[in-house]
Amino acid sequence: GAIELRPGAMELCPSPRPSPRPSPRALEGLGPRDPAEGGALDHEAVKRQIREAIKRPKYSVAKFYKREGLWQALARHRHFESVTIAVICLNAVWIAVDTDHNMDAPNLISAPPIFQAMDHIFCLYFVVEWLPRRMSLE
Repeated sequence: GAIELRPGAMELCPSPRPSPRPSPRALEGLGPRDPAEGGALDHEAVKRQIREAIKRPKYSVAKFYKREGLWQALARHRHFESVTIAVICLNAVWIAVDTDHNMDAPNLISAPPIFQAMDHIFCLYFVVEWLPRRMSLE
């Protein structure tokens, strides 16, 4: 029983095999094609698309808010947005904790009190956070 090795089996970095050419269907949506170049990517057209995308104004729901009033002032405030982002991050961490340590409870009512309290706190915050945003819309 001698072991036979095929040629190249012990190479550390075997030579790569040529990859098959992708089908035209696989290339759809990867940018404009130049028919004169046999369907090759039109680099100038791609550059134009990128420049246009960069020039486009950034989307912000605040452009739909009223111009005056307490609700819009609260919804536009940078601390309001920062706190909301922090709560979203904490909620993501809490979901991981809940998933790892609350496996025995089939529903919220049968979960330990800390899990019930935290779920209600996050729900309350997100409802309270939604209210100024909704009241700010024109």
